[in-house]
Amino acid sequence: MSFFIGIAACIAPIIGGNLVKNSYFIPFLLGLIMSSCVYFYIKIYLKETLDVKSKKRVLAHYKLNKMLPIFTNKKIILLMGLLVFDQLYWGTYYNFMPVLCKAVFNFDSVAVGLFLSLLGVYLMISTGGILPVLQKKISNKKITSIACLSLLCSSILLFLALIFPMAPFAIVFVWSSGFLAAFGDVTIFCNILYWHQAM
Repeated sequence: MSFFIGIAACIAPIIGGNLVKNSYFIPFLLGLIMSSCVYFYIKIYLKETLDVKSKKRVLAHYKLNKMLPIFTNKKIILLMGLLVFDQLYWGTYYNFMPVLCKAVFNFDSVAVGLFLSLLGVYLMISTGGILPVLQKKISNKKITSIACLSLLCSSILLFLALIFPMAPFAIVFVWSSGFLAAFGDVTIFCNILYWHQAM
C-alpha cells in the first residue's frame, strides 16, 4: 500500500510544480476535477462488500471497553509513542521543507516539486526494496533503531544546511536529508505495524 501511495506522492508534486508556474489556481482546479471523478467512481461502481452483520461485529470490537486493555500494555504504549514522535518529525519535515527550500535555498516551484517528488521515490524505494530485505536479515528492534538513526542523521544534515546555507555542502545536505527522512519515517511506520501484529 505504501509503495502505491509513494507513486502518487512522486508524480503529483512534479505536475503541481510545473502547473503553478502559470497560475496557483490550476493545481487546485485539477485536484477538484480528480477528487470529483474519484467520488463519482466510488459512488457508482464500487459495491459494499461488508455485510450488515459483519459491520456490527467490527463496530462492537471498537467500543471503548474493548479498547481499554490496549492502553494497559506497556509495549503497545511504547510503540504508539514512537509512532507519534515519528509522525511529528515527518509531518514537520514534509510541510515545512517546501517553505525552507524556497525561502532559504532559493528553489523555484519546479525544484520544490522535484524535491517533493523525490520524497515519493524514496518512500517507494524504502517500502518496496530496502525494508523487505531488512526484515529478512535482521530483527524488528534493529530495523527500528536504524530508522530512528536515519531520522537523527536527517535532522543533523538539515540543521547544518540551515546554519551554513551558503556553504557548498548545504544543498547536498538538503537533498540527502530527504532520503533519510523518508526512509526513517516509512520504515518506522511499516515496521511498527508489522511488530504490533506479531505481538
